[in-house]
Amino acid sequence: MDSTTGAPLHRVERLLGTTVGLRIADPLPRAEANRHADTVFCWLRWVDRAFRVDRRAVAREVRTHCGDLRSRTDGHFDLPAYVRGWAAQVASDLLAERGVGNHLISAGRDVRARGGPAPGHPWRIGIRHPSDPTRLCWVLACTDLAVATSESNDPGTILRSVTVTGPDLGTAVAYARAGRAMGRDGAAWLSSLEGYSCAVVSSEGRCFRSRGLPAVPPAIGHG
Repeated sequence: MDSTTGAPLHRVERLLGTTVGLRIADPLPRAEANRHADTVFCWLRWVDRAFRVDRRAVAREVRTHCGDLRSRTDGHFDLPAYVRGWAAQVASDLLAERGVGNHLISAGRDVRARGGPAPGHPWRIGIRHPSDPTRLCWVLACTDLAVATSESNDPGTILRSVTVTGPDLGTAVAYARAGRAMGRDGAAWLSSLEGYSCAVVSSEGRCFRSRGLPAVPPAIGHG
């Protein structure tokens, strides 16, 4: 496929304290796909600069959300992590508004997926085991979903890994960080969240997930 007829676009930059990746799978002319990617990364660079130089500029944008999340998470709230998720969610919304319905935006371990990499194929997102990076706990099939994972390298942490899925990435990020910070009470709190599903890995390496988690058997192919 030549450069004018719409090969999938993949772009990566170091932003927001992590690696941010964008995949656009819509069959767009390359120039158009690049314009959409430029819009996404211009937005993310603004957030990155504003958060590093003057956090008040970003705080004004997210104040209402942050206040609500502090209440819902009983104060277990991580502002930098939330900002990354919020910024990626806004970027995904911008693409959707422009008719780019098949894309995936990742910010570290946090992902916002829409559509799929090819017709009839959902995005497949692997959740690794915190004790063994070569092992996957789950593979999630996602067509319109946010996936946020909070992980600890400390084997003594009660919840080594927490994954939350749902409609909004910023909220999913806040819930994942809060659930892990709550320790023993985190799993029960996560399971009570309305509209969001969860999966956890305990300090013993045991894996648990809620019924709503879109887990599928691992497969080789798209995603």
